[in-house]
Amino acid sequence: MASLLHMRIYTVLILVFCISAVIKSHAQCEVLVWSDEFNGSGSPDSQFWGYDLGGGGWGNQESQIYTNNTTNVRQEDGRLIIDVIKSGNTWTSARIKTQNKLSFKYGKIVFRAKLPTGVGTWPALWMLGDNFPSVGWPACGEIDIMEHVGRNPNVVMCALHNPSSYGDTQNKSSINIPSATTEFNEYAISWNEDRIIFYVNDVPYYTYSPTTKTPANWPYDAGHFMIINLAIGGTLGGTIDANLTSARLEVDWVRVYEQRSEPLIQGTPFLFENQQGAIFSAPDYGTEVTYTWSVPNGASIVSGQGTKEVTINWGPSDGTINLLLTGETGCSVNTTSLNVTTIVDPTGLKHIVNDFSSEQLTGWTKNDNGITMQIADNQLSVNFNTSTLRYIQYEMPRAVRLSDYSILKVPIKLPSASTKPRLLLTFIDGDGKETIATNYDIPLVATDGKYYMYAYNFNGLWNVNTPPVNDNYIKSMRIYMFAGQGQFQLGTIAMYNSRTIPQPPTNLSASITETGEIALQWTDNTNATNFNIYRSSSPAENFIRILTGSNTFQNPLIISPTEQLNYYKVSGVNSIGESALSEAIEIVANITGVEINPTAQLNVYPNPCNGRFFIQTNGVPVDDLKIFNAVGVEQPYKLHIDQSLLVIDLKTPVSGIYFLILSQANKTTITKVSIQ
Repeated sequence: MASLLHMRIYTVLILVFCISAVIKSHAQCEVLVWSDEFNGSGSPDSQFWGYDLGGGGWGNQESQIYTNNTTNVRQEDGRLIIDVIKSGNTWTSARIKTQNKLSFKYGKIVFRAKLPTGVGTWPALWMLGDNFPSVGWPACGEIDIMEHVGRNPNVVMCALHNPSSYGDTQNKSSINIPSATTEFNEYAISWNEDRIIFYVNDVPYYTYSPTTKTPANWPYDAGHFMIINLAIGGTLGGTIDANLTSARLEVDWVRVYEQRSEPLIQGTPFLFENQQGAIFSAPDYGTEVTYTWSVPNGASIVSGQGTKEVTINWGPSDGTINLLLTGETGCSVNTTSLNVTTIVDPTGLKHIVNDFSSEQLTGWTKNDNGITMQIADNQLSVNFNTSTLRYIQYEMPRAVRLSDYSILKVPIKLPSASTKPRLLLTFIDGDGKETIATNYDIPLVATDGKYYMYAYNFNGLWNVNTPPVNDNYIKSMRIYMFAGQGQFQLGTIAMYNSRTIPQPPTNLSASITETGEIALQWTDNTNATNFNIYRSSSPAENFIRILTGSNTFQNPLIISPTEQLNYYKVSGVNSIGESALSEAIEIVANITGVEINPTAQLNVYPNPCNGRFFIQTNGVPVDDLKIFNAVGVEQPYKLHIDQSLLVIDLKTPVSGIYFLILSQANKTTITKVSIQ
């Protein structure tokens, strides 16, 4: 922290106050660093105040001559008195300043004053930049904390002058103070590197804060000195009342405060179990303030006890860091604390975000009453009807380190024949920063009442956001729903290891669709984000890649059949690499190569069935009947013949498509039956 008081010795003693600007935009603790209570008698204290002397209009066509006579300026009864006095046709007054004695940069500067009455009076409480003698006005900067003109009584004004706007500046405001000339009121600024706020009696009424600061609009990053004066007439004071012979400005005191941050522990609220060397700090209140830190059981303070910064070795669980400040901080409260949550550091293949094993909506929130959520059967059901973009959010019990577990996999089901919604998924870190720029726009594929797996790899994308998202402690997941009406269901949400090559997919199977295509299906329990499909005529060699980059939601995957026996394998792919191939599956593409004849005189019913079905032969004797499943394996069955009706019972019925090959009088008919 910058020293509150810097002293430089020249011909005179110069006190320069460079006040730390810790707080940006709201109330702070205040420590008095300088004041003049005007408790002396006679001339103002020469340690602090000097004079501007003479007349000539002072650049504003003012009528007064400034003097250092006690008839015009003095300390009296605990106040500074400045009298403007008419003697004949001459007006005299006073203008005192701290130039070359006191300089202030940042802080809260307060004047308690009672303003004069009389048309033509023009009192001011203001500041000029220390570099005024070298760069001139307005380059030095001017801060008018209070101005008042007698022709417009009780209207208090503030203004700033700089090269971007000066004279009749646009940077100004005013406020009506009914007691301005009858009572003492406090006129103040709160000034830091970002803004200057003007107050009367602690009520803010104007803020100056250029978005982009340049020397032209912000010469307020250097020291300024104070000026108190009472002018008469001039460009702002205006015509002087002919009957006016004197007026008085009274200043009860001038005070300057350092504005400090309220007690606050700075440091991450998320630590790994048994993390070493974590640093926490508090605002600098000076060497006269003692800092007493305490940590929970299992944690220890390695260094810094008694100072504003400590190094802590954390323990195995959540806990609270406490701080007690002893000494003058300027704050009404001298204790503070920080709750620290231990971060989950996943291991193994995946980290379960939520498996909906509990029917309680713990951690789930929504930002619209048009959204309903319910958990049952290990899935979250969401219904929404909103007029604008809305979201549901899940706050994890503990922050999770996802830097090595960046692959999201979430199964989503849309009801049959429903409207397909548009969903965006984001993550939010413990500081509230969100993956807005790298959101997952979920490519929902079907409204058929079935789950599809959707995968997205956030690896390398966390830092792309502005501000960057910290993947070391992700705390929440959010799903946005665009305006409209819809519903969807979520299954187990998991984050998979993004630093390892996937394991081969398992349980590869195949079936034949109603249109005669091949549907490959496998168990997706790896950290793959895409899949490659391979085919060979041999079960052991020469597998050729026939499809690259199949999405996780393309499972089952539909491929075109061939005219011969083939073997298929699948591999998983992510940004690290490709897995080994899965076990092979054998597929007989078209059973016998004989096309199904839709006009064949063969009646099969019921179709679909539960494993028992009937074939109407129309009185033609049956020579042979074979039944194959979708991958060409012949199926055992029981047959009962009742005249021209065949009664078929599959011995091991499994849901799927089955092919019937019926031979009658040198004619072969192929048809399909579906088992459900």
